[in-house]
Amino acid sequence: NENNSGGTYLTGGSTGATITSNITRFWYTRTLSGGGTVNNIGQIFTFTGTLNQPIDMTLRFYAPQFERTKYPTTWIPTYNNGLPGIAVSSSSNNIADIGNFSFTRPSIGYAEDINGNLSLFYGNIPRITNKGFLIEESRTNLLLQSQTFDNATWGKYIGMTATANTTVAPNGTLTADRLTVNGAHSRIEQTPSGGWTHSTTYACSVYVKAGTATHAAFGFYNGSDHWISYDISKGLIETNTGTVFTNPTITSVIGGWYRISVIITTPASGTFSGLKIEVSDSLINFSNVATTGVYADVWGAQLEVGSFPTSYIPTTSATVT
Repeated sequence: NENNSGGTYLTGGSTGATITSNITRFWYTRTLSGGGTVNNIGQIFTFTGTLNQPIDMTLRFYAPQFERTKYPTTWIPTYNNGLPGIAVSSSSNNIADIGNFSFTRPSIGYAEDINGNLSLFYGNIPRITNKGFLIEESRTNLLLQSQTFDNATWGKYIGMTATANTTVAPNGTLTADRLTVNGAHSRIEQTPSGGWTHSTTYACSVYVKAGTATHAAFGFYNGSDHWISYDISKGLIETNTGTVFTNPTITSVIGGWYRISVIITTPASGTFSGLKIEVSDSLINFSNVATTGVYADVWGAQLEVGSFPTSYIPTTSATVT
């Protein structure tokens, strides 16, 4: 399956493409399902050449499978004593091989495999990895621009800067941003869409990767400061100051990234700050003094109503459920 740089499906190698001095071709795996719908699964490789350049290319196809089901299941090999294979059926212990089940999800979603790789699944595609079939309750990410920290939606305080798309994110794309410190308690901050609700339990999470800043923290203010600090070079929970944070976690994923999370229970009254995210080269608490110029990488911030974090839900200009 050949696509041009705009994602248009091509037949005959040129239909719909504008020929220039450079030719770029993208090859994808595709799954044909339910009523002839073609779902883009993922890019395999990109080839860039020049016009009239000879190309010697061999494509080898492996493990084709045609089955009567709404979603692809584990590959079933077919053999016939060295002759062309005959149709066979198979049983499986893989929880993903459910068959003709009914499934809907209105938005894209992520799921981790056993190696910590984070994979994107488009709407209405089941999240099936080598961990099995991921099923979660409905949640809404209340933070906007969840992976574009340079956006004005995120307030920058005490000289914190956010540089866009500097690092490969946990999902394999160049979309992680770099936070660079410029003073004590430099931070980014955002109030959830619609504001906080009193006496409510929220789960907040973000992916972080150590640079010269080896510590990260969530902060919250309601007349008193509250901080929960993590060592993102060693994968440790450090200190919890204040009373609103409970059940912190830090989970290793691919490429030196960690997902840090904590539960916030808002007080019954008062006014609150936004959710603060801070990085530093030392433990973060009330008196933290970070060295100017240290940095860490961030991606995928999430705030949701609930007593535990669910898989990452990306947002742009609106909340996503």
